[in-house]
Amino acid sequence: MQVAELQWVAGLLRRLSGPLEALLDGSSVEEECVLGRWYRGNGRQSFGSLPGYARIGLAHEALHTAARRLLLVRTHGPATEIEPCIADVIREKNRLAAEISALPVSQSALEAAATASDDPAAGLSN
Repeated sequence: MQVAELQWVAGLLRRLSGPLEALLDGSSVEEECVLGRWYRGNGRQSFGSLPGYARIGLAHEALHTAARRLLLVRTHGPATEIEPCIADVIREKNRLAAEISALPVSQSALEAAATASDDPAAGLSN
């Protein structure tokens, strides 16, 4: 794994600080994160009718699932499972970034939608 990827995962774990039960439940975490707010707000308004928009939601959900599993393994699981969990998080992060990049819109349109709320792709690139 690249150092940049490991640093991104470490930053993700820092941002996931809070009551463990709430993070593992995940009921509101996906909706309250920066990308979740963008996806359900300006992202939907700007790009909801485009092919690929729904795939962003699925990739976003998969990233949260992988991150919750990493957090659970890091807290309670065997140390031998941490590295595969990190690899899963990185794979899902890259998938999400690819889905956002694959939207058939210009980079300036994505940036305009992002600046109208929060940046949906912050920290997604390696």
